[in-house]
Amino acid sequence: MSWRGWLFALWAGLWASTAAAASPGGETVAAPGETVAPASAEERAKPPKPNKKARKKKKKKKRKKKKRKKKKTKPWLVQPDLTRRWGWLAVTPEMGAFVEGGMVYGLGMRNPSGAQLGLGVDGGFLLSAPYAWFEPTVRYAQVHTFGYPQPQRDLALEAEAGLGPFWGAKGYSKVGYRRMYRPGWNDLYQPLVDDKGDPTGAFTPTDRYSTTSVAAEAGLDVAHPLGESGLFVDAARRLNDHDPGFDPILAPNHLVPNDRTEVGGGVKTKGDLWARRLRYRVAGHVEYRAYDLRLARDHHTGKTNASPGGLPQNPPLKEWRAQLRSRQSFWVKSAKLRLSTSVSYTYNLDLYDGYMSWHRVVGKIGARWRPLRGLALSASWRSAFRLFEDTGYKEGGAHPALDDEFVFGRRHDEAHTLEAEAAYAIFKGLVEFYAGTEMSARFTNFPDYTPYTFPARRAYSLDRDVRLFTAYLGLRVQM
Repeated sequence: MSWRGWLFALWAGLWASTAAAASPGGETVAAPGETVAPASAEERAKPPKPNKKARKKKKKKKRKKKKRKKKKTKPWLVQPDLTRRWGWLAVTPEMGAFVEGGMVYGLGMRNPSGAQLGLGVDGGFLLSAPYAWFEPTVRYAQVHTFGYPQPQRDLALEAEAGLGPFWGAKGYSKVGYRRMYRPGWNDLYQPLVDDKGDPTGAFTPTDRYSTTSVAAEAGLDVAHPLGESGLFVDAARRLNDHDPGFDPILAPNHLVPNDRTEVGGGVKTKGDLWARRLRYRVAGHVEYRAYDLRLARDHHTGKTNASPGGLPQNPPLKEWRAQLRSRQSFWVKSAKLRLSTSVSYTYNLDLYDGYMSWHRVVGKIGARWRPLRGLALSASWRSAFRLFEDTGYKEGGAHPALDDEFVFGRRHDEAHTLEAEAAYAIFKGLVEFYAGTEMSARFTNFPDYTPYTFPARRAYSLDRDVRLFTAYLGLRVQM
């Protein structure tokens, strides 16, 4: 090749390299004498690939930013993990305690006005293994009252065991014991009287409001796409402490304990929708109750036909009770707010003569808001309305008229409760301070008891309408 050929080749190469560098998107430019197809729209849209060194620099910057954002959590701010594992077996202990003080002001049947102090502890553990678990718990609480005699001690023992899930099904059983001891309460049906027989306003102390109960439940739950559904059966034996003044022969209608046996069963389902923002629970329950000493009553009059010293003529009371209840809650993520509602309907059937047959509807609405980390504000309103059947209490004889008869002339009662509470948790929920208030009222059109008038030959003096206000603050520890 001559020197002219070498010079032309050098010029063509320099021209092609400068044209490629200047070309947008890095597309190739044809050299003199060549034809190149134009780049497609997808190829022109692709950004140039970054260099490996640039990638490494970006990754380092991101890591530095994450380290700056992360704050070192002190060990004492985190709840310790108490679970202990031995192969496939795990044990998780649970424990808690609370102390609470408050003021009470009441008007009505007991006029409980004064101060109260509550203390309580609970504990247990969860023993879990593949396809099985066992969880016993114990709770104890006591309330001391100042200014009115209503102390209380509550002991509850419970154990639950289960197997599963096997093919989406699991079975469980529960056994529980509870002792609620209420020593020295004023007995409203044992008023103290003076020499003339008039009530003095004081009452005989009694322990008969104390209760002891043993209960058991067994069920089977089956999972489905929205949650799980199941069947269950339950039974319970409930006893009252007997007052020395009760005698089933000499005083069959006075200070009668509510000793009874309960047997029932039902269905339930629960689940969630919309990414677990909406949760729901629905259950139906049917129960049979048989009382040991409480006698059935005639319709309208309420008589048991049992005279002092003679054998009771009416048999012990037996009832069927059916209940349908629903509970749902909705989580508003943007506002950190949980709204909840519940409603239940209960029908009680007196199998003897219908004197104690009634309908009851209970509704509740509540909200829980978390405006700041650790702070929770909650409020709720609950209303209950009970309407007796037409076979219930009626005016006649020694029975005065109902206080009002706006609902078909039937006996009815209602109750309303407003609650509000603020709680602040620290140490990842290990310790919580709380304060709240509760206002409740109960009204009934059943006539108030008047000494020696209703009922006759008794010095009872009872105002059945109740108003109660409570304010409290306390401390809870849970781990």
